[in-house]
Amino acid sequence: KILNFCKENNVSKLVINPGEYIISTENAVKLEHDIFNGGFPNVPEELYTPGFKYDIGILISEFSDFTIDAAGVTFVCRGWMEPLSIRNCRNITINGLSIDYERKPNSVGKVVNVTNSFFDVEFYDYNEVSASACFPRITFWDSETRIIYKNDFYTKGKENLGNNSIRFFGSVSREILGLDAVAVHSLHFRPAILVNETENILFDSVSIHAQPGMGLVGNHSGNISLKNFRVVPVEGGYQSSNTDATHFTACYGEISFDNCQFQGQGDDATNIHGFYHSILNGGGSNQCDISVIWNQNDLSSVMNTHASLLDYPDVGDTFALVKRSTLQTVDFFQVVSNIQKPLEWKNSVTLDKNLPRDIRNFFLINITKMPSVKIMNTTVKSSLARGFLIKTSNVLIENCLVENITGTAVQISAEGDWLEGTTGSNITVRNCRFINCGRGSGTQMNACGISVNTKAPYRFKRGLYKNLRFENNVIEGGGAKYGIYLTCAEDVFLLNNKISGCRVPTYIFASRNIINKN
Repeated sequence: KILNFCKENNVSKLVINPGEYIISTENAVKLEHDIFNGGFPNVPEELYTPGFKYDIGILISEFSDFTIDAAGVTFVCRGWMEPLSIRNCRNITINGLSIDYERKPNSVGKVVNVTNSFFDVEFYDYNEVSASACFPRITFWDSETRIIYKNDFYTKGKENLGNNSIRFFGSVSREILGLDAVAVHSLHFRPAILVNETENILFDSVSIHAQPGMGLVGNHSGNISLKNFRVVPVEGGYQSSNTDATHFTACYGEISFDNCQFQGQGDDATNIHGFYHSILNGGGSNQCDISVIWNQNDLSSVMNTHASLLDYPDVGDTFALVKRSTLQTVDFFQVVSNIQKPLEWKNSVTLDKNLPRDIRNFFLINITKMPSVKIMNTTVKSSLARGFLIKTSNVLIENCLVENITGTAVQISAEGDWLEGTTGSNITVRNCRFINCGRGSGTQMNACGISVNTKAPYRFKRGLYKNLRFENNVIEGGGAKYGIYLTCAEDVFLLNNKISGCRVPTYIFASRNIINKN
């Protein structure tokens, strides 16, 4: 009602009094109840499909030149939902808001027994659990150092032992005995904050403490600024978002991070990319249907987008034609017209010239929707997988600390297996510290600091990544194989990097025009 009043009366600023506000809906409460009581036996698949019905807590839609000042405000979610959804807006500022959950979407206990085929977890009293609940993944933590163990565990079977204890079947290292176990009850679901088809938005001093999905997802949006933005657990907790802290798809303009903090998220601190579309028909012509699908032979094999919305081009956008075998760009096409068909999960596009006849050998990817990126003065600590996953061009990562994460600190990589691209150029990483990374889950090419690689059937095509500059970085590997792993690149400057604790400080292959000094 307040938001409607603001829109109808052209109010430019809404101030919310400090305090905790419960946001809840009947459907959200039911969904949470079903998750914890066996109503969703296949949580990752069921919750993460196009068309899955969910509730939104606060919807900000079709606003322009609007600020919400929420310093000292926490939205506490009762039930699983998308707490804050910002759609079709322009020139928006959100100040000071925090998002949390009344019942965290994870449960914490201690590993009290480990055998070759199972391990037992005694959950703490504040987390009442049952084996009928969903437990897709478990991570392990040292309760004193607060550092995450190198490998996670995907559950294969479980049974109740009584006394709030559960036995999980599968093989794990005996090193986890005595560690705290954090069992998430979902992987992908709705984000805590969705920014969709929105332009010029600033999040200043906004925090996300828990979400049964990603923290913030930006989709088909331009110029997103994160300042003093945090995805971190509550004090004394381990887990923040269950998957990526932030994730940006098909965006444009600039995405910027300044003085941000990420800790305890269940996947990358950020992943910035576009989608590889399969060309379904139209070989030799300028008209075709395209779709983001896993298998060209099975049109039902939908690869859901992280906003669960159809990825589409606008008229005038430029598609790159990309070889599936190498992810090399070989041609460009302009979109003349497009008909979105979300119920069929495809677009019918007309291009400015004819496609090749052998369309099964290629992807199309929208390079107009590829943002520049600045990540400044930002910290990533003790989380699963990678720090910064970059699949775009014109990127600066500067004065950042990535410490005690399980994966590679910075990955520059198009990933054909995930249908996420594309290869980038003009990327600088400087004055950063990457400490004790690359220890296990999410490590790319055995590199702890920086990995430049391609996920394609043929992984060593030269010149895919151009004009890279890595300088004045400190990489402390803690026993990792590589500090910097570099392939498929050209025109690369490696200057004054201090690399220790790695068996091979810098590995270079299938690249050219490299300067490696000091």
